Formats: sequence, structure tokens, C-alpha cells
Amino acid sequence: MSPATFLRVLGPEPWSVAYPEPSVRPDDSRYGENPNRVRFVEDNWESPALGAWGLGWEVWLDGMEVTQFTYFQQAGGEVLPVPAVEITYGLERIIMAIQGVKHFKDIQYSPGLTYGEMFLQNEQEMSRYNLDEACVADHEARFRLYEEEARRMTGRRLPIPAYEHLLKLSHTFNLLDARGAVGVTERASKFATLRGLAREIAGLWLQRRAEQGFPLGDAAREQEARRGAVGEAQSSSSAPSAPAPFLLEIGCEELPPEDLRAALQQLERGVARLLEELRLDHGALQVSGTPRRLVVRVDALAPSQRAQRLRSRGPPARVAFDAAGEPTPALLGFCKRAGVGLEQVSVDDGGYTWAETDLESRPATHALEEALPALLRSLSFGKSMRWLPGGAAFSRPVRWTLALHGSSPLRFSFADTDSGTSTRLLRSAEEPTVEVASAAAYDNIMTHAGIQIDREIRRKNIWEEACAAAASVGGAIAQTEATEQLLDEVTDLVESPSVVLGSFDPDFLQLPEIVLTTVMRKHQRYFGVRNGGADGRLLPHFLAVANGPVSPDLVKAGNEAVLRARFEDARFFYRGDLRKPLVEHR
Repeated sequence: MSPATFLRVLGPEPWSVAYPEPSVRPDDSRYGENPNRVRFVEDNWESPALGAWGLGWEVWLDGMEVTQFTYFQQAGGEVLPVPAVEITYGLERIIMAIQGVKHFKDIQYSPGLTYGEMFLQNEQEMSRYNLDEACVADHEARFRLYEEEARRMTGRRLPIPAYEHLLKLSHTFNLLDARGAVGVTERASKFATLRGLAREIAGLWLQRRAEQGFPLGDAAREQEARRGAVGEAQSSSSAPSAPAPFLLEIGCEELPPEDLRAALQQLERGVARLLEELRLDHGALQVSGTPRRLVVRVDALAPSQRAQRLRSRGPPARVAFDAAGEPTPALLGFCKRAGVGLEQVSVDDGGYTWAETDLESRPATHALEEALPALLRSLSFGKSMRWLPGGAAFSRPVRWTLALHGSSPLRFSFADTDSGTSTRLLRSAEEPTVEVASAAAYDNIMTHAGIQIDREIRRKNIWEEACAAAASVGGAIAQTEATEQLLDEVTDLVESPSVVLGSFDPDFLQLPEIVLTTVMRKHQRYFGVRNGGADGRLLPHFLAVANGPVSPDLVKAGNEAVLRARFEDARFFYRGDLRKPLVEHR
């Protein structure tokens, strides 16, 4: 990781930077045989060796990741007071898509010159070096030397040269790992060395910047000042006079599938409990959502809270009054807790004191405005993130909030957003943001935009469309537990699903079937297509689920190219494994 990222995300100072950086990963060497030079990465990034991690997502272009967003949460073991976002563009992949070529070697580097003519020899020779020729003993010696120099630099309080040597140390470790020279014990030891140095350097960098008074400023204070200038959301001034539909939409950057499902389950329980606690009568409650939105819809929500008389039992009369008939501290404490005066206390035939209070009946909009922020803050996830200094934590950044009771907007603040009356449609829509006049109008707006809010309907539509596409080539989709899990995942990856049927070279069927199905399911979220007959053999077809209106031919070609690269990668490893007897594998 460049020092322009690792060091500069630490501390409170604002920082923006853009730079090109070659991806040098010895373990990804392929001798120039794979159409894509750089491997795909996971949605959530972490580097245990650098004590750094962040949450984010990939941006796919026809099945190929071309961009990754990562909100850094920690670096060098330091929790970041000002979360930083890193946007990584795979330039070669983007150029391949723009130029419509299937192999990185065919990229037109300049008029009359291809990328392969410029760099294929580099790729081949460095692959051979990384995997076959790098001297293990020499790199073990370099590892020790780089570690010693990094420690010497931290001792001299020079974090920048110390980090430069940590980078060299990390690259040396990667080379040793690619050469198969790092066992389980050695890995743990070397990781501990890298992680310890990263923490030490990060702490030293923060000390040095603090000594200089953080000369670039304090982004946390600037954000807090902006919050103060905006102020709290004003309470709604209008409310329905009769039962009316209620709508709550929390708009986010794309939620991971498991977080979406967790949020929907928590919201369903939480909203039902909240409406009961607030004494709000209502009709059917529906909680649904997509990766970009959590949606609560309530039919016929009462305009105001039910009137209710609350009767509370206090202490026995013999404890509540002294010998002179004066109230004791026990009775006074009870009155304070119940919110009543002494004149409202009575004694029943059984000798107990009682207090009756009439609970206030408030407009539903006002009661919900006060209660909803706490409910939303209570949602929990396996991993939450922050995206603003001192801000809320959520699965992914919250970007808008919509709340309507009938046509009356609710006004409250959550996660640094003020609730409003607009929603966002597909990112590709001509008009991505639209006003919602009333809760009743919401469903029609979503339907017209091609967004399927109901998760179960979305799942059913994907399955039926996928089965029909498989049948069109004489195939079927195996109904297995793995298929069900994949169906759940793709259902929660899209909000406007389109199923695309693609094909691959039948020559790849020579690879073990488990290799092909794992690549399709795990890496690409594709459904495999099998022969509908008794043998159920795998056919050279796959099914991808795209989001939003698409050009089927264009998306088909793009996904086929990506799968070809994936299968080439799998074949590379498989052939490599076959060259070594099983007994020699560790």
C-alpha cells in the first residue's frame, strides 16, 4: 500500500490524492497466459500484515470488476477518526471493455502497437522469476535486512523511510510465499513481524504529525462544524386526520446480501414492537428491501395514538403514610416515578396505593419522529462501518431517508441525513431522483422504474426466468442447497433483475466439474446449466443475473469474456497441480 494511502489516512488531517500504481503480486503470476492480468478482489478488503481493513464493494462491468470502493476503518492497528475512502480503478480492464478485446495482450497501446508487444515479455519473465527462479535463501536474507532497517528508521523517528522498508519487507514475504517457502509457522511469525512494524510506524507517524500541529487541518472538527450549521431536522407541522398508509425508506450504498437480510428481519420485529409501544393502531405491516433500500410499509396507520389510562400500584398504605398520616419517602418516590401528584393517589380496599394517569394522545407523525432514529440506530450487522468523522455506524453509508404518513412528511435525522420526500431510482435512470407525493404513490413509482421491492417476488421472478432460459438450450438448473444459497445471494445483489444466458468453450468441460461449478458460483454468481436428462451432465452454458435494463448481447459477450478468463485461471492452477504428485503437496 502506497505511503500516500497508508500514512495519510491516519490522523485527523484532510487528504485527497490520485496516483497510478502497478499491481505487483507475485502469487498472481500467470506467464501471460490469462486474458486478465490482475485477479479479482473481495468486496471487503483487509491486510492483516498492515493491521488495516475497510468495507466497500466492487463495481462490475458485465461480470468483470473494474472499480473497487473501500472505506478504510483502520490502518496500522489505529482506528481512523476520519474514515477515508479509496477508489481503485482497474485501468487495463476498463480499456479492454472500451476497446472490446478479450485478452490484455490485444489492448491497443498506441497506433500500431499492442499491450502484449510492449509488456508480454515483462509478464512472462517476471512470472518465471516469481514462481520458479527467485532465490529463497537470498530473499530470506533480504527479509531480515529490511526488517532491521525498518526498525533502525523507527528508532531514528523517521516513519517515511521506515514504511518504505516495510513495503520492501512485505513484497519479499509475497515472493517467498509465491515460491512456496512459507509454512504455517513461518507465516504466523512473519505476519507478526509485519503487523508489529506497521503498528509502530503508524504510531510514530501520528506522533510526528501531532508535533507539527497537524498542519493540513482537522477534518473531524470541520465535519462537526458542518453538522452544527445544519442543525436538527424540524418536526412535521402537518398530520393526517384519518388512517393513512405509512412509508419509511432508508437509502444506502449497496448492502451486502447477509446484511440486507439481517436488517429486514430486525426491522420487521422492531417496527411491530414500536407501533405497539407507541399505541398506534394499524393494518398490515410489510418490510422488504433491495441492496439500495430498506422499506417499511404500514397500511391504515392511525393518525394519532390511542388514548389510554394507566393505573399503577404503589406501596402499601402502611408504608406510604407515617403515623401522622403524612406521605413517606416511599410514596413520594412512587409519585415521582408515576408522574402524578399526591392528590391523584388513592387507596384500595386491599390497603395498596394506586395512581391513575391519562397517557397523552399525540399525532402519529410526532411520536414516530421521536422514536424512529433510536430504532434505526439499534440495527446491528456482522461488520459495521463509519463513513464520516464521529458519525453513525451502519453496514454501508446511508444516503437518504424518506418517511411519509399519507402525504405528510416526517422530519427526523439519522446517520447524518435529514428525512425528506424524495427517493432514488436505478443509478442508470434518466431521472435518478424523484419526489414521492404520498406513501400510497411509492409502489407505482418503483414499479414504473422497474424496481422490485418485494424480496420474495424478486426471488421467484429470477428463478422462473433462469429456468426458462436454461430450458431454451435443452437444460435445467440443479435444485441443490448450493443453488438455493446462490439464488438467495443474487436476489439480494439486484433490485431490477435481468437473467442473461451465456456460453463457454466446451473444451473447458475437460476440467473437473467441481472446478467449473465453483468458479461460476463462488466467483461470478452464475448458475450452471445441466442436461435435463438422467445423467445431468454440465452443459457449456451459464446464467448471469444483471441489474437494470441491459443490452442482452452486450452483457452476454462481456460475461462470457470474464468467465473465459476465470476458467483459464482455473486451468492454469489445475495443470500446475497435475505436474506435482499428490504426495509432494503440502
